[in-house]
Amino acid sequence: MTPQKTVEARESLSMSDVSGAPTPPESLSRTSGFGSLLRLLVVVAAGVALAVALNGLPVLIVVLALVAMIMLHELGHFATAKWSGMKVTEYFLGFGPKLWSIRRGETEYGVKAIPAGGYVRIVGMTMLEDVDPSDEARSYRQASFPRRVLVASAGSGMHVIIAFVLLFSLYAVSGAPTATSPTITSLAQFSKGLSPAQRAGLRPGDTIGGVISRMSRTRRPGEVKAAVLSLLWQQRLATDLHGHLGSDSTLEVKA
Repeated sequence: MTPQKTVEARESLSMSDVSGAPTPPESLSRTSGFGSLLRLLVVVAAGVALAVALNGLPVLIVVLALVAMIMLHELGHFATAKWSGMKVTEYFLGFGPKLWSIRRGETEYGVKAIPAGGYVRIVGMTMLEDVDPSDEARSYRQASFPRRVLVASAGSGMHVIIAFVLLFSLYAVSGAPTATSPTITSLAQFSKGLSPAQRAGLRPGDTIGGVISRMSRTRRPGEVKAAVLSLLWQQRLATDLHGHLGSDSTLEVKA
């Protein structure tokens, strides 16, 4: 019997998309035993140890981020192919010799020795591929045009989702206000006279417990001017605050 040829949709670090080059048949035997798992853990531990020894943890983090990005890209192809009813036979991280794999249903998931990318294997990616007649109806080439476009573009769509999630997470958790008690380390010196902080009795080492501003709700020009000056005074005072412990002081500003 002539061995069935397969086609891999490979992803390299340059994020090149689906390739139609035929690959030699591989054994689909399950390699999820303890020995295979131990081999995978040894390879991972050796990579981490090498990164620590060479002071290359930042490089390792970047590599792991790239691997995660590539596999999420492949997840887009994988999920949409499954949703479209296509037969997906492999979902792998890396290329070369197989380190570990496990089969769930008709799909084999695993890790290979060279973490230079990842791939999803879908039957019938090209018209030249030999496909078992029983799988022909579920091949990529037999799917409708909209579904083929969906599967082909899903990887790029995943990058848009990744960017949205990262930016949303960044702005959601970054810049959250925290309760602090700033202290004064030094006061600005004016060329003529005392600064507002000095006139208020503040001195280096004081801790600012809070600033209270009460603006009268009025439209009379004089009071509006006084309120604006009060706000400007507070802004000027803020430039004198630094991190230094000292005696507590409470400042109340009324306009």
